[in-house]
Amino acid sequence: MITPGKYTASVVSVSDWTSPEKGTPAYLATFKLEDGQTIQSKIWLTEGAEKSSAKSLDAMGFNGDLESMVGNTVSLVIEEREYIGSDGKTYKSADVKWINSLGGGQKSAPTSAAEAASRLQRMKAAVAALRGNGKSSPADDVKF
Repeated sequence: MITPGKYTASVVSVSDWTSPEKGTPAYLATFKLEDGQTIQSKIWLTEGAEKSSAKSLDAMGFNGDLESMVGNTVSLVIEEREYIGSDGKTYKSADVKWINSLGGGQKSAPTSAAEAASRLQRMKAAVAALRGNGKSSPADDVKF
């Protein structure tokens, strides 16, 4: 088991995944730690998890598709988690608690003007929702 702590890791893969128990949608991310160990994390795609999931995807370098995150470097906070198995016994496992950005250095691909405009509109709405006022900032008319 990976010892709890903060680790630098690279994104190995990100794929669509659905919980077999409840049918909850998620992205399944696989990370490789600097020491070569791997760990997976589910990024839940429910309405209630949207804000947290968006922060994780942003930290991973999400650029419009799942492949855009592969190869990027992140900081992981790993904690120990206890759970009860189907046999009724208590087990411990390493669990990714937080996926954070290292603050730069992530790879980027060229973006078309239409894609950039679409993202800008989506993010303006997301920031407004985050602020809880449903309104964008006075910088609405700023063109990039």
